[in-house]
Amino acid sequence: MKNKKYLNLLAALAIAIPMTISVGAINGVFADSNLNFTKIDSSSGNGLGGASIDFYKGSSKIFSAKTKEDGKLDPASLSRSGFLDSEGNIKLQDGQYSYYETKAPGGYMINVQGKSFSVSGGVGDSTELSNTKFTGGRGQLIIRVTGKNLNTPLSGSTIDLYKTNSKGAYVKVAILDSGEDGYLVDGYAPTADIGDTQIEVVNGTLSLTPGSYMVQEENAPTGYAKNTKRYTVKVYENHIADRVNITHKTSDTNVSGETGFKLTVVDSKTQKGLENQEIAVYSTDANGKNEKLVFLGKTGSDGLLDPSKTLSGGGLSSNGVLTLEPGNYYYKLNNYADAKNRTFTVAEGKVTPSKLSLTSTSAGTTTTNGNSTKTSTNSTSNGNNTKTGTSSLAKTGQKNLAIYSVIGAAMVIGGVIVYKRR
Repeated sequence: MKNKKYLNLLAALAIAIPMTISVGAINGVFADSNLNFTKIDSSSGNGLGGASIDFYKGSSKIFSAKTKEDGKLDPASLSRSGFLDSEGNIKLQDGQYSYYETKAPGGYMINVQGKSFSVSGGVGDSTELSNTKFTGGRGQLIIRVTGKNLNTPLSGSTIDLYKTNSKGAYVKVAILDSGEDGYLVDGYAPTADIGDTQIEVVNGTLSLTPGSYMVQEENAPTGYAKNTKRYTVKVYENHIADRVNITHKTSDTNVSGETGFKLTVVDSKTQKGLENQEIAVYSTDANGKNEKLVFLGKTGSDGLLDPSKTLSGGGLSSNGVLTLEPGNYYYKLNNYADAKNRTFTVAEGKVTPSKLSLTSTSAGTTTTNGNSTKTSTNSTSNGNNTKTGTSSLAKTGQKNLAIYSVIGAAMVIGGVIVYKRR
């Protein structure tokens, strides 16, 4: 009889305890990896405290943390618990991740170049993120080239940098180029000397002598219209100047000569690209009949259709443009019973852009899980055949975890009472 009492209590605990642990806790605390992250000085290699780092899985931020004086992540600073052990090592499940610095240690330039890493079988590479100290009385200027969506970096832009001379007139001092991450590539072409002006490219940004500067795009990335705006900014000693974001719209003239369609799928709140959204594209006749599947694939981390994730069809370029014959088409989220057909047309020598905005119906959810997606709104801009849709992503069930925690706790108490009475 005594053994039976123990068995009853153990059975209640076995059922109840898992119900009291949130999905978030399981994802963090019980992950297998044990990765070392260190923030260091680029010259000495010594650890640096006071930096703020954001960690992402795909386009979703999973946690933030600050560094201690030894450069390790501080568990006490975690925005969400369960992702660090007591030593500041990172604990993550298998997958692809990235991190970005949002605040530099005092006296240092911020390192804007995020890094990606992977965890497989609980194993991942330990990593270091370095910072360069302000020297020679210089300041930092950050320039980034993107699409209209700031989460879409663009390479191939040529940028002119001007500085005011002793007479207050702007003189071109350097020609710069954007790289794949939208920031500046190493090196630059000097065009004029103004006094003691010093220019250096450090981690995709500029280290500059203080003064008044102007930034202007000379040549736009392929397939995009030139940004003609002139950005003026002041650089101060040991200070990070206001950022310059050179944004672009798709070129109406399509200098690349492509004919097709370019879709971007984004989170409606953050406007960041959504990964692994499965999209089907169909051709139709002028009446919207005789539909035929011409492409099936998924989006990459930037929200654009990814050539490496093509499931059917072809003609998808590395910049996310799907090559199509002129005609009538529609696209939709695939495998969703209530997904709306969004029509578009393709004209010779032009790329039709479109943006699909998805709204999560459960806090923190940014990916679909195979359930039905319902369309809430749909709008079409005038004159450029660009469509924008807003839909709701499917629920994941995390919203109702609290009730299971209450039930689990009640079962534990009930089991103890039964045990005592017997």
